[in-house]
Amino acid sequence: MKNVRLITIAVLLALSLPGLAGAAPVRHAPAAPAADYYANLQSPLPWHGSAFPLRVYIHSGSGIEGYKLEDNDILEGCFKEWTDATGGRVTFTFVTRPADADIEVEWHRHLPVQTLEIGHTAIVEDGNYLTKARVMLLTYNTAGKLLRPEQIKQACLHEIGHALGIKGHSQNPKDIMFVPYNFHYTRLPSGDLQLVGPPPALTERDTKTALRIYNDRWLASKGQTPKMAPTTGSTPALDPSALASATPAPAAAGGSSGSASGSTDTAGSAAKSGGTGDTAGSKTETKSAVPNTFLPPRSTSNKPDSKYRTLVKGGIEAIKRDDCDQAISLLNDALKLGDGSKMAEMNLIIALTKKANKSYAQRNYLDAADSYKSALMLRKQVYGGSDPKIAETMPAFSYSLKKLGREAEAAEFKR
Repeated sequence: MKNVRLITIAVLLALSLPGLAGAAPVRHAPAAPAADYYANLQSPLPWHGSAFPLRVYIHSGSGIEGYKLEDNDILEGCFKEWTDATGGRVTFTFVTRPADADIEVEWHRHLPVQTLEIGHTAIVEDGNYLTKARVMLLTYNTAGKLLRPEQIKQACLHEIGHALGIKGHSQNPKDIMFVPYNFHYTRLPSGDLQLVGPPPALTERDTKTALRIYNDRWLASKGQTPKMAPTTGSTPALDPSALASATPAPAAAGGSSGSASGSTDTAGSAAKSGGTGDTAGSKTETKSAVPNTFLPPRSTSNKPDSKYRTLVKGGIEAIKRDDCDQAISLLNDALKLGDGSKMAEMNLIIALTKKANKSYAQRNYLDAADSYKSALMLRKQVYGGSDPKIAETMPAFSYSLKKLGREAEAAEFKR
């Protein structure tokens, strides 16, 4: 205290000296903001280096009120933004089964936890590293208003930050990890709202905070015990809700439907996740749909298979190998022969839909649109225009056309 008093008196005396009265007060420059907010975090932990790329499974948003296909595009872009911002230290790959995932992402109308935020992340750790993360994202804010694209982006970037081990928040409103993140809008003459200022993005402080967790010492762990690849393989990010089910209707036209010949959901398949998506308060691991292939009943005679049956069997085997192009070629050849059973048509629908789903997952929208269209036309021919599978396929077909700037074709096809 003695030192403090001396300093205080010295200041007072200096201000009372002749010639100094009325002098402009000394102005001190404001303290520079901290380079990061690592000190605000609560025991931050990284994922082990061998866990990268982190495997991400995005649950279907189908059936979730307010969900849009574009929301998944935003989400995928946010994962890439974190990768770019950290110079590739944190990377991600997208898988087709929740059982293979390190991070699961779900869309919700209402969160199963009490929070004022528009997202929530639950993490599991072993004391040294993160081992699992579950990200829950809202489609509406807590006031019941549908979230705008920039709000979806902010929530995605923010919750991915938590999933990476940023256990806490920034106190700087410019950072993506600040809560609550504020948006400012102006109303246009048309009545639409326009965001004022730049869209949400990771700041340098966000990046530096993440790099304090994924530092050079952590980088050395990347060479230890590499993770085995998932048994189902991985695909580029996709929107499971948009992928059409390849399972034909159970009743076969023109006679017996034949028997299912086993799973065709092999490595790299982009078959649609079953169900209608997770509802608030639940975390259902959705199984991948297994398309059934159809084989004509074998003749009771001892005669060898007809050429038609041989081609259909070859097409089915190609579907099971995930060789859609070969399957389509063989089944088209069978289609030219025909035997009245419609087996070639039924299996061709499966092969075309499967190829379309794979193309869609790889963002090859041109091939996806063409394959979906062929499958839909054939489905109408075989099962009729009222077949419910047509309605299931239309979202992915329409979205592919939209990406190609050919929206009018979807409306024309519906007519």
